[in-house]
Amino acid sequence: MSAAPTSKQTPGMKRFVRWLPLLILIPLWGGGLVLDRIAERVLLDSVHEHLVTALHAHQRHVLTMLAHQQRGLKLYVGGAVQALAERRTPRLDMGYLTSLLPEAAGCVLLDAERRPVTRIGADWPPIEEIATEFPPGTAESRVTDPHQGPTGLSVYDVYTRLKVEIGGQPSPLSNPQSTGRSPQFTAIGTLACRMKNILSQALAEHREGLGLSGEVYLVNAKTHLMLTESRLIPNAIGRVKVDTIGMREALKMRNGIAPYPDYRGIPVIGTFLYLRDYDWVLLAEMDEAEALAPLLRLRMAVGLSLGLISVAAGAVGWRYGRQLSEAYAQTEEARGLAQEGAAQVKAVLRSALDAIFEIDESGTIMIANESAHRMFGWPSGELIGRKATVLMTPEDGSKHEAGLRRYLETGESRIIGKCIEVTGLRRDGSRFPCELSIAMMTLPGGARRFIGVHRDITERLQTERRNRMLTQAMRTAMDGVVLVDPQAVIIETNPAFDRMFGYERRELIGRQMSCLYPPAWLEKEFPAIAAATRETGWTGEVPGLRKDGSTFPRWISTSPIRDPEGRLIGMLSVSRDITERKRAENEIREARQKYLALIDSIDGIVCEVDAQTYQFTFVSKRAEQLLGYPVAQWLAEPTFWQDHLHPEDRDRAVAFCSQATAEKRNHQFEYRMLAADGRTVWLRDLVTVVVEHDRPVKLQGLMLDITERKRSEEELKQRLEELERFQKATVQREFRIKELKEELERLKGKQ
Repeated sequence: MSAAPTSKQTPGMKRFVRWLPLLILIPLWGGGLVLDRIAERVLLDSVHEHLVTALHAHQRHVLTMLAHQQRGLKLYVGGAVQALAERRTPRLDMGYLTSLLPEAAGCVLLDAERRPVTRIGADWPPIEEIATEFPPGTAESRVTDPHQGPTGLSVYDVYTRLKVEIGGQPSPLSNPQSTGRSPQFTAIGTLACRMKNILSQALAEHREGLGLSGEVYLVNAKTHLMLTESRLIPNAIGRVKVDTIGMREALKMRNGIAPYPDYRGIPVIGTFLYLRDYDWVLLAEMDEAEALAPLLRLRMAVGLSLGLISVAAGAVGWRYGRQLSEAYAQTEEARGLAQEGAAQVKAVLRSALDAIFEIDESGTIMIANESAHRMFGWPSGELIGRKATVLMTPEDGSKHEAGLRRYLETGESRIIGKCIEVTGLRRDGSRFPCELSIAMMTLPGGARRFIGVHRDITERLQTERRNRMLTQAMRTAMDGVVLVDPQAVIIETNPAFDRMFGYERRELIGRQMSCLYPPAWLEKEFPAIAAATRETGWTGEVPGLRKDGSTFPRWISTSPIRDPEGRLIGMLSVSRDITERKRAENEIREARQKYLALIDSIDGIVCEVDAQTYQFTFVSKRAEQLLGYPVAQWLAEPTFWQDHLHPEDRDRAVAFCSQATAEKRNHQFEYRMLAADGRTVWLRDLVTVVVEHDRPVKLQGLMLDITERKRSEEELKQRLEELERFQKATVQREFRIKELKEELERLKGKQ
């Protein structure tokens, strides 16, 4: 993370090259020996300096990569812990795992009894082998040495103990120091993750300046076996043993030394670091022959120059002085390439979303990227030179200082190489949860530096809280909920769903959804519903098949579940047993049929009308018999009643009904309507006004056919009129007879 040291050709070296021809002219072996020692020291120092620069650049890269892997694995472990603590089968999603850990090749989960629960990804060794690698009672986590996987791919395995706090909430890899208390934990399982070994690739990058023979590689400190690929020996991982002077000196925490034989027996110039937290040794080496090639050429030139004449010697000296200058220039070029590599590391730091710090042994911040300044609310560059405790709460700060002292005094650390949760402190005093990974590296001279990677996990914790709420809501929901994968295999159910079908949850997980439908219906209807669900979802009534073979009606709503790229990753179905609803619907349907039959038996038209528009909303079938119009026409035409009133009665009937309705009083009146066949039908309308919120909303009426009564009344009226006329005529005739009798009597009296 710090830039490679820049160096220019020193004034002394320039003078040495300038006066080199004169030195060659000195016919003394002592002068030639002095020249040889000076040139050798210049070349050795330059090569060694470049190797140290390359070594530390690769050290930072490897430690940062491992810290990111630990953080990604911690995120993935949380879901497994939550599921095992709740006695559920976790769903290990390879897509989610590779999004956190792109180099992940597979994963297997064991329960507390060392039994496999589930596995995904690449083939895994036998369970017995896993138990051997990570037996009960070992540390909380372990990283194995890289080795050849089942498919020939170079991999290494990471084992993580899954624990929960006794009497508390699921807490993966909980750190008692972060809470200020010492809770008790119980193991509930083990998660083993197989990672693609990208260490070789990381160490093979930026090879510029290492020449044809230079390489950087990792070695196990105990077995001395190579952990990364050799540039010179194929399939070296776990096979090639490195038992060299460089390895032994590295384990003694010493710096680079003079040339020594490497694992091939070839003399090399090397430098090395002991990565104590991982028990690995990082070595950077270059063949001595290639490193000192310019010196060899110089020695040959010096030997020849002793027998030449002064002019020729001067010319030869000038020539090989130039070669020495070129060799020095090559060294400067190598340093420039190292600087370029360091600049690339800095570019990575600038682009990283996580906060990355480098802290010295006193706890002072030496390097902080821009994300660190943004995350903790400090202006750019103002964290440099401050104590790391400014990023922590007072309680965490005191623990940090105590832990740093303990590590420097005893070499014991409880957090280096692990991923823990801490509380971050911003400059404005606000606090936020974050995740911290720490690695240690040793600089030339023995000084130690600490690399810390912080990630703000506020959003993640909120997401986990929402997920717990969703899980609880699903568990307590009265409707049955089921999750299936794209192949319609059941991956999760809630208790209501299990009760609905009469199964235990473990009996449903892993089975096809088709087992919950009657076979006859399944073959005919299910394909279309499944296709609709995959596209946009589907809602409707389907039959259900219980474990005991009985069937029942249910109402379901299905919907597809897609990832951010739009790929189908599962389907959700919510079911409700509608047996009681169907029974109630049947009862209502039967009651309605009886009600309608009763209404249709009435010798009159039963109707319901909107009080504002006078449009019919219900008409009994008797209307078709009386007037000949289909019931549908009564309901469809907004002004059916007004349009079919007798022209002589229309204005009177409408006016009367409107006034009575406005006054919210029940009423009855008689009027004529025109039948479909042209007949005139007299109706007596008995109307009840239904009032809601002091406003008439509808009219309920009974129209009685009084046509025959009206005809009888008309005939009676006509007969009465005829009788009256006859009676009147009779009275007039008797009166005339009386007058005639009186006239006859008068005539008789005159006689």
